Amino acid sequence: MRTGPGWDASDASYAAEVAARFDNIVPAAVTPEGRSPLDILPAVHARSRTPTRNGGNILWLNVIADRMAGAGERVLLTGDKGNAVLSMTRPAGGLRAVARWVLGPLRALQPRPPRPGERFYVPAFRAAHAGVFSTYASFSGRDGFVRFAMLGQRGWGVDPMAQWGIELRDPTGDRALIEHVLRLPDAVLYPDGCSRGLARRLGQDRVPDRVRLRRTRGEQVPELPAIAMAHRDAYRDVLERAAKLAPFRAIFDSTAIQAALAQLDANDSAAAHTLTRIADIGLFLLRETA
Repeated sequence: MRTGPGWDASDASYAAEVAARFDNIVPAAVTPEGRSPLDILPAVHARSRTPTRNGGNILWLNVIADRMAGAGERVLLTGDKGNAVLSMTRPAGGLRAVARWVLGPLRALQPRPPRPGERFYVPAFRAAHAGVFSTYASFSGRDGFVRFAMLGQRGWGVDPMAQWGIELRDPTGDRALIEHVLRLPDAVLYPDGCSRGLARRLGQDRVPDRVRLRRTRGEQVPELPAIAMAHRDAYRDVLERAAKLAPFRAIFDSTAIQAALAQLDANDSAAAHTLTRIADIGLFLLRETA
C-alpha cells in the first residue's frame, strides 16, 4: 500500500464517523473473502467478453454485486463524478502557475522521464503509442472538471451492466448540476482559496470536520499488494501462459513483468495494480484465443 505524507492506508475510520451521524446509513464492510482478482476475472470475462481495466477494484465490486443479486437489487448509487463536480480541485495559482507557464516550453524540449508502468511495454509498442505515453490528463480546475464529468464508466468497469448485471447511477453526474456548478465563480468553488472548497462548505455541520477538512487521500484496495504476494504463483502461471500468445507479446515485456512480480513487496501498490491489470488482459486473451 502507499505510505507517507498525503496518504491513508484505509478510509474505514472516516466512513464510520460519517455513518455514525445518520440513522439511515448502515455501514457494511466489504472484504476480498480470501480471493484474489484472478479468482473473479474469468467469470467477468465470460459474462461481458471484455477485460475490466482495473482488476483490483473487482475485489469489492464483485462482493457488492453478489449481495445485490441476492437481495434482488439491480441499481447501485455512486458518487464518482462528485470528485470533480462538487469537489473541484483548485488549479495551481500564483508563483506555481507562473513557473509552469515559464518552464513548460523548456520542459517540452527535455527528454521525458519514463513513467513507472512503461517498463512493462515492449519498445515497439511504446514507440507506436508515444503520443499517449507523453500526455497526462489533469482533472484540476474547470477544464479538468469538464473532462472528468464527461467521462463514461471509468476505473473498475467497461460496462457494469454487462459485467455484473447492475446499473451504476451517479446523482452527482446530473447534467443540470454540472452546468450549474460551471457557472459558479471561483470565490464559491474555492472559498478562501481552498481546494475542494465547495464540498467542504456543503459538508459543514453535516459531516465530521475530520472528514470535511481532510487533506489526505485513501488507498484503493490497500491490501492488493499483500493479496498479489499471497497468490504470486497464480499470477506467475497466468502471465507465463499469456506470454505464449502473440497479441500479448506484441504489447508486454514478459521479462520485466516477471521480474516485478518476483520483487513485489507489501508497499508497492502501483506495481500490484499494474500487474493485476496485465493479468486481467492476459486472462482475457487466453479465453478469447482458446
